[in-house]
Amino acid sequence: MYSNLLYFARMATRIITRARLVQFWKVHVRTQGPMIAWEGLVKSATWTCPNDVKQTFRNADWVHSLWIFDVSRNRIIADVRYQYSTPQGVVIPGVLYIKEVLTHPDYDKWSDTMNRK
Repeated sequence: MYSNLLYFARMATRIITRARLVQFWKVHVRTQGPMIAWEGLVKSATWTCPNDVKQTFRNADWVHSLWIFDVSRNRIIADVRYQYSTPQGVVIPGVLYIKEVLTHPDYDKWSDTMNRK
């Protein structure tokens, strides 16, 4: 039983919809390296609260209930579900859902639209 708990405790954040990153860097080739580096940091993270995200990415912002990550002057908009423990002591790893990957001008348009709601 304890070996299973150790397995779950070592699981880091999972990224869902990685395809959005790949689609973006296929069009914006120069972003591939920085986005792969960002992805590596996210996957190794064991975030349990918003402060953990800010410790990893000081320039990340919490906007409209979503995290905005600045990667190579582009924006990754994501919903983060933090790692937590069940009452039985099982650690459930965190998940980062990529909602959008936008250039800075496209992010400005998105932000303006969200601010009008």
